[in-house]
Amino acid sequence: MISYSDQPSGGDAGNRDPQSSEREKPPMELFIDSDNNNEANLPDFSPWETEIKSHEFAIGKVIKVGSKKLVPLVIRINKRLIENSLYRESSIHDHSIAFFFGEPVGKIAIWKTSVNYLASEDLPSSDRLDFGVAYKLRDLNFNAEESQTIVWIEAIESVPHLVTKDDIDRRGRPDLFLYVRYMPRNFSNIIRDRSKPNKIEEFHDDIFEDKVKILPVEQNSFLTTFVMAENRHIRDAVAAGLINGRQWFDGNQRPVMPHESKAYGMRLVTRDELAAMIKTSEPLMSLYSDILFWDGSRGRDPIERSLMAMTGQRVGLYRNWCTGEFTIAIQDFRTAAPVQAFKPDRSLTDLRRFFTPSEKISEIGKLCFWIEKEVSDRQVPFRDLRIVGHSMGGQLAVFGALSSGIEASVFNTEPFQKLFAELALTEQKNPGSTEYVENFPNSLERISEIKRLVEAYSLSEQPFQVIRIGFDLN
Repeated sequence: MISYSDQPSGGDAGNRDPQSSEREKPPMELFIDSDNNNEANLPDFSPWETEIKSHEFAIGKVIKVGSKKLVPLVIRINKRLIENSLYRESSIHDHSIAFFFGEPVGKIAIWKTSVNYLASEDLPSSDRLDFGVAYKLRDLNFNAEESQTIVWIEAIESVPHLVTKDDIDRRGRPDLFLYVRYMPRNFSNIIRDRSKPNKIEEFHDDIFEDKVKILPVEQNSFLTTFVMAENRHIRDAVAAGLINGRQWFDGNQRPVMPHESKAYGMRLVTRDELAAMIKTSEPLMSLYSDILFWDGSRGRDPIERSLMAMTGQRVGLYRNWCTGEFTIAIQDFRTAAPVQAFKPDRSLTDLRRFFTPSEKISEIGKLCFWIEKEVSDRQVPFRDLRIVGHSMGGQLAVFGALSSGIEASVFNTEPFQKLFAELALTEQKNPGSTEYVENFPNSLERISEIKRLVEAYSLSEQPFQVIRIGFDLN
């Protein structure tokens, strides 16, 4: 199926024949608030919503059981295509729509109504639509001018085991799809077998299908909190945990966490995807992609890093397949801490004689500076990019923020001395020189902006809590 996001962009896209563009759209397409930023309101009809409405990693539209508002599903018909095809023999109002939701868990109801957001108890039972029944568009309040109709979804029974984060970590999250089939010809009004959507496959050539993910949950489900736009810090905490893989925050092996998570819609950007987004020289791409990707092709566990990358250290670029946000997540340290404690009476010059910052600070700084430069100079679409890390991984995230200006979220991370930050962010101008210069432009100036650049949180796992705390360099 061709979606809006699949259409060519750039070049002469702005001069394309609108009728040609219309013909490229599918005969029928569904729109829902799949990025969960409009609550029970109409979707934005954005390319992102269309791309993720049935994506493998997408969470789907989260709908709370007992909500007083129903969730709109827009069914849009490509009227121009239909009217210029073999289906023009019948009025579009006589074409049919059928709904299928044969999932083993969770239960939803679909309503037809012209009154927005009414709770189901306010609606006549005759407005409830049965699954597996073909309804004429004329009976679904089809708007011929807009070439669409709107039906309303209610969560009746929630998917079990989605209340706490621990539930989701242990059991995962199912993918539930609502299928809508559009039949331009005059089929029989009844398609009874709801458990077998393929019942009408005998008419395959005259049936057009689209689907969206739906997730009915309890009011207090962790996922209702997770998907809210204002809860970026919750999603950052999950990314900071995922990058630690099998070694969770408390150092034990429970729960067993993968590096990616379909349950939370957190997917690592692949090497090929990064190369497609960032048009840069091959040496630079090889250098920085090696920090972001590890090689498990030599028979080793994939949680280990490539020999060319930072030994024992994982860094991942996540994309959230609900909000679209990008996150650079840095693994907690497995060796010595990158930050040493210094006596406050020591000068920066004295410190250089005794301490050398971890090379990982430099590598993280270079990576974040490179990505920020690509975003600024080449308008790379890294939406709402942040750097995150837990404990000593958070300290590296702070240096990534100071090096690049990208904001960071850190969890259970101890502040460190300002002198060490200055030491790590500068180097000798020339061998033997007493003059030092910044490794990254404006990095020293950013030290004074640390409270703006870095958000710090106290994180506990049992129960899962994320609480904002102060963070400053002393």
